[in-house]
Amino acid sequence: MSARIDMSALRSVGVFPVTVEAGRMRHFAAAIGVIPDEAGPVPFAFPVSWLSNPEIRAALEAELQRDAGIAGDVLPVHLDQSIALAEPLRVGEDYLLSLAIEGPDPRGIVQITGQITGPDARALGSLGLRLALVALDDARTANRTGP
Repeated sequence: MSARIDMSALRSVGVFPVTVEAGRMRHFAAAIGVIPDEAGPVPFAFPVSWLSNPEIRAALEAELQRDAGIAGDVLPVHLDQSIALAEPLRVGEDYLLSLAIEGPDPRGIVQITGQITGPDARALGSLGLRLALVALDDARTANRTGP
């Protein structure tokens, strides 16, 4: 089963080395109500946590500011996510995460698409995430109740 997706029409964000670290996996699992042992199983949704890695987060923010024209403070609101894995991820394994972005569309919705490959360059999975970008100045103005 091939998990490779076509990201050629999207703006590339970069390719990032990522690892399923045991401690991080346990914290993620606990946050979603799962109690794994040291060896796993790795929660199916774990790849989404990689988006909070400082290098990945900075690259996503830079891409939005440069090519999408996002300026000022925005609040990214999680709309939905999708994950497809050809096989379970393993604790201690190194992977590559290729990220691309599309949008924002006129409603301020951004699509982030990722391809997960193993050390042997074999496609292992994909992830998709949609975020609504809400300008904080607009949100503050809408919530004011006086002059």
